[in-house]
Formats: sequence, C-alpha cells, structure tokens
Amino acid sequence: MCPSHFDRPGPGSQKGLTLIELMVAMVVGLVLMTGVIQILMGSKDGMRWQEELARIQENGRFALHLLRQEVREAGYSGCNPVVTNLLNPAGVGYTPTLFELNAPATGWEFGGTASGDTYSLASTNPVGVGVSSWDDAAGSDLDASLQDLVVPGTDVVVVKRAAALAGVTASGNTPANANTINLTSASGIAKGTILMISDCSGADVFQNRSNASANNVTRGASNNNPGPGNVNPGANQFSHRYQADAEIYTVAVTTFYVGVGAGNEPTLYRIDYNSGSAGTPVAIVQGIENLQVLYGLDLSGDEVPERYVTADGIGANTDQVVAVKVAMLMRSLAAVDPTNPTSQTFNLLGTDVVTPADGRARRLLSSTIKLRNRGEL
Repeated sequence: MCPSHFDRPGPGSQKGLTLIELMVAMVVGLVLMTGVIQILMGSKDGMRWQEELARIQENGRFALHLLRQEVREAGYSGCNPVVTNLLNPAGVGYTPTLFELNAPATGWEFGGTASGDTYSLASTNPVGVGVSSWDDAAGSDLDASLQDLVVPGTDVVVVKRAAALAGVTASGNTPANANTINLTSASGIAKGTILMISDCSGADVFQNRSNASANNVTRGASNNNPGPGNVNPGANQFSHRYQADAEIYTVAVTTFYVGVGAGNEPTLYRIDYNSGSAGTPVAIVQGIENLQVLYGLDLSGDEVPERYVTADGIGANTDQVVAVKVAMLMRSLAAVDPTNPTSQTFNLLGTDVVTPADGRARRLLSSTIKLRNRGEL
C-alpha cells in the first residue's frame, strides 16, 4: 500500500537538529552574548569614568574657590595698609612666614619642584620627610608644626589678614606707650588670640594676654604658650595713639597644604594659627595629589607683577607680593582603567609632575589670584 501524502514531510517541517547545527547555534549565541556583555561593561566603565571625572571637577572647583577667596582677602588691615607687628620674633613658635602681617601671602617651596624640574609622585607618605626639604623666602625650613603632615613634592601656601571685627569697642584715649586697650564691656576674646587694632593712620598686631572676662585686651610681654607673645611694650610702642574710633579685628593666619586623608588619599588641608599656635588640621578636599604655587612680585612700584617666583625666590620682597598662581593636580578616588594603566606627565607652573601608572583619572587645574589689598593685575 502506498503511503498517504499526509505521511510525507512537508517542505517547511523540521524533525530535529543535527549536532553540527546545534554547535553552530551555540557559537552564534555565545558571540552575541559576548558582544552584549562587552557593551554592558563598556557602558559601566564609561559611567564610572564620567562619575570620577565629575567628582574631580566638583572637588577642584570647590578647592579653587576656597583658595581664591582666602588669597584675595590676604593683606587686609582696615583702611590703612601699614601694619606694625608687635609679636615677639624671639617667642615660642614665631616664624615670619606665619606671623609677619606685612607679608600677606607667602609659603614654603619643596626642593626639586621649581620651574624646569621633574618630580615623580613615587610616594605620598609625609612621615619622616625632613622639614629641611622645604624653604621659605628667608631660606628657613618648614615650620615644625607641619612636620610629618605635608606630602613630599608639594608646596605650602600661607595667607594672613585682619578677619572679623572682634565685636568690642575701645573706650578711647589709648596712648602709643600703652600696653592695655580699655573696652566699653567684657571682650569675650580668648586669651592668646592674635588681634589687630586699626584706624586710618595705621594698624598694630599683638597677641591678647587678657582673659575673655576682662574689660580690656592687653599686649603684655608674657611669653607663655600659646604663641609667640609680644615684644616688651616699654621699649616698643604702638605706631600711634588710638581713639574711640579704632577698630579691633581678629587676625586670620591660614596655611594650606596637601596631606594624607581618609583612605590614604592625598587631601587638601588647612591649619589656622589664629591663637598663635597651630590649630587642628581640617581636611577640605580629597584627591588633590599635588599643589604648586608661584608668587607675583611688583618690583617697580606700578602695582602690577613683573615676574612670578617660588616661595624661596621671594627673598626680601615679601611685602611686594600682589598675586598668587596656584596649580593643583587632581586624581580620581578609584582606578577607572585598571587593565591599561599608564604613567602621565603634567606641567604644573613649570614643574613636570610624573604620575604612577595606577589607572586613575587625573586633571590639572590652575588659577591666577589677585590680592585685592595689594596693587592691580
């Protein structure tokens, strides 16, 4: 009996797959899956790169904003720029870089990071790095209060100014030879606070030796800690007599440097010396790997900087600094390309900084900042 035509396989029917067909299908599927995974991984890497780049830019903008704000106000002393410094240069912890108010913006330069030098970021560990590795305008070492805090290869910048009004009123008639400024009420100013009394004839800086409950502030010559204390009032007078219109300011002395923060990340720090000695280091922004600083000098008296020098190149011209250039090397907190790490070289104000091959994203930020209380730009 002949088979019915219903038993014959039609042209579109499929009874099964051969082993070869199955293997081909599996290979095609694997190829497609590999492509999809690569796309997803690439998208994830791209997102991580964008996130880290956005974090770098945000942190960098904040750091530059803070530095601009502080440097612009450096040198403020009321309505007269002439300041007489009555702090004791032989006192505990005194260094001109920190406490000479006529040098409104100074700092320390790390040896080997001047213009034309190349510095490799081999280590960010500040512990054990000698203070002699840095020099200020007078060739003096980094202040002892910053030892084991500053990352090697980075500069330190110090800005000084009259800050907030102390909220007290002088009762008037303070002769030049006085060691006490009488007030109309209790000062509320802590003992040891560095103060400035100022009017349009000039200004004087001293360290308060009265208690906060006293109806006066005094520049007694006591050399007790904290801070350098004052020169002997009997031999060193105020620059002039002060009347009731004199204003009393607190003095802000702020140091910015790169240290090591949480997670062993290089971090921008600040320390205030408003009480004559180092306050607690305050972490500001993570990811700042290197800081280089140049100072613009007005050498001709035209209130415009003729040249920019490192801190150790300022010499005796500390009162002629009218602008500051800062350059910061920012790095991501995580590696964004760990499979293909490469070393990079960045030029920070003439210094070539060579980074390790760690797969991190990096960006260079720089700014020229005018001291509003010193000249033009």
